[in-house]
Amino acid sequence: MTKIEPIARVRRDQCSYFVGPDIPPAIEIDPGREVVVETKDCFSGAVTDNGQRFDSGMDYVTAFHGSLPVSGPIAVKGAVRGDVLAVRVLDIRVGMDEGRAVTMTLPFFGGLRNPHALVPDLGPDTRVCRIHGDVIDFPLKDRIVRLPVRPMIGTIWSAPAREKRFANVHTALNCGNIDCPELGPGTTIYLLVTSPGGMVSLGDVHACMGDGEISGMAMETAADVHVRIDLVKREESRYLGCPQIESERTIASVGCHFGQQLGENVKAAFRDMVMRLHRFYGFDLVDAYELLGQVGEVRVHQALSFDNFNAASVKLDKRYLA
Repeated sequence: MTKIEPIARVRRDQCSYFVGPDIPPAIEIDPGREVVVETKDCFSGAVTDNGQRFDSGMDYVTAFHGSLPVSGPIAVKGAVRGDVLAVRVLDIRVGMDEGRAVTMTLPFFGGLRNPHALVPDLGPDTRVCRIHGDVIDFPLKDRIVRLPVRPMIGTIWSAPAREKRFANVHTALNCGNIDCPELGPGTTIYLLVTSPGGMVSLGDVHACMGDGEISGMAMETAADVHVRIDLVKREESRYLGCPQIESERTIASVGCHFGQQLGENVKAAFRDMVMRLHRFYGFDLVDAYELLGQVGEVRVHQALSFDNFNAASVKLDKRYLA
């Protein structure tokens, strides 16, 4: 009889506000192992009622002693620099902290802050929402709107090679806080290994999020994320310069160069896709370029009003790869 390995688990308290080569692994696994990663919400579970409001991002970072915890890291045996880790999202259970999801508005934070403000001061606002099965009760001023649960991983990292970094930023080399609505159950994200073991950390799960995350906050929630992590050796990988996301129907490249304008990250994702079609799928370079000009799909993850936190993905239906 074949021995079935129990699913490994990373506890919710095995988390950090940082990623880097010197953070010891929470667990070490063999390639192909399934793991349930328990995550806190981006407020570390500290926001529990609508009366908790903050006048600035610094106020709430100070209140929570940090911003955006990620659980892990998970070391994968045999992963060395230049390899790729394929993280398959099998399931995401949201509302693991008393069925709660939280969103808020911070003055001068979000895509419509000055100079695009709707009013001089959008003001601090907090909304604690309840998750009931596959819907979220979202309170408006005069009624409750029921939103569909569409769970996604907001932040996922492989460990940077040389320096410790805040988990709430992102980088094309190691991914990070890309807030990609595509990264839900049934998808696989490919992460470049730059530190021994790869050292995968993840968190910042959203129960749902609109494209662009225009207000700066999604439906932030604690979650249990069930993943399988496979190791792709360097010589077998099809990785170029951007994180890649794959579903049953599509392939995608993520433009997430920190500090670049949104348009530049869209172009970075397009360039990565053109080169992937040319190098790995046998397309003529111009054919790939013009094909994506007709059927490439852009999804904006973040559209905040300062340049640092912008990310977008470009995806292509797999039917065009045949």
